[in-house]
Amino acid sequence: MIQKDDKEFATLFNRLREGNHSEHDITILKQRLLNVRPEEHNYPMNMGHLFTTNASVNDHNNALYTLSNTEKCQTKALDVIVGDISDDLNNK
Repeated sequence: MIQKDDKEFATLFNRLREGNHSEHDITILKQRLLNVRPEEHNYPMNMGHLFTTNASVNDHNNALYTLSNTEKCQTKALDVIVGDISDDLNNK
């Protein structure tokens, strides 16, 4: 979703995912790196972030949630799948 409105960036990510990236692709990615630490006051928490693990994503999302001063609520979701599915998928 991070690149949904940026076709050039989406194409770059596809090349990276497939191992077909160029030096130019790496240069573009390096230009987007910030020299700001998350604990600094000017860190752009709601800017798009890339993570290598789900745990890092969860940590970031939890930090954003905690720092938010807006009204919050939590909901529980129930996934429903309609149609023919495997027992394994049904159990998940």
